[in-house]
Amino acid sequence: MHVSPFRLLLVEDNDADAALFCKAITQCPHFGKVHITRAESIRAARELLGLHACDVVVLDLAVPDGAGSETLQAVHKVSRIPIVVLTSLQDCLTAMEVISAGAQDFLLKKEMDGATLYRTLMGAVSRWRYNQAANRNATFCAMLDGCQYVFQHLTGEAKQAKAAVAAVQLRPLEMVGLRH
Repeated sequence: MHVSPFRLLLVEDNDADAALFCKAITQCPHFGKVHITRAESIRAARELLGLHACDVVVLDLAVPDGAGSETLQAVHKVSRIPIVVLTSLQDCLTAMEVISAGAQDFLLKKEMDGATLYRTLMGAVSRWRYNQAANRNATFCAMLDGCQYVFQHLTGEAKQAKAAVAAVQLRPLEMVGLRH
C-alpha cells in the first residue's frame, strides 16, 4: 500500500476516458489516498507540472495540441518524473516506440482496472526511482574517478619535484656563493 498520498497528473482530453480512469484508480484499495489532477492539453499539463508536485504523469498520446511521441517529448521537457502513456492503440510497435522515447510504461484504455493501474503505475515509479539512483551513482563514480586522476597527477608532480630537489643537492651556503 502506498502510504503517503499518491499524486498523479492525468493528461486526457476525453471526459469518458478520464472518468473511467478515475473510477478504476479509486476502486483499487492498494493506492490508499490518491490526488488526481487533470489536464486536457499538453499546454495545461506543462503549466500544472510547474505548479504541482506529482509522482507520475499518465499521458494520452492523442490530445488537442499534440499527437504521438511528440506529446511525450513535450512533457519530458518540463518534468523530471515518470510518464506512463495511456493509449487506445493495441499496437506493440507504438508501445515500444514510446518506451524507447522515454516513457516508463504504457496502459491500454480498454484494460484499465485497479490492479493493472496499480501494478503499472507503481512499477513505473519504482523503475524511475531506481534509474535516477543509478544515474546519481554513476555520476558520483565518475567524479571519484576524476578526483583519483587529479590526486595521482598531483602526487606524481610532487614526487618529481622532490626528486629534482634531491638531484640538485644544494646546501644553503652554496646557493648564495659563500662556500665552494
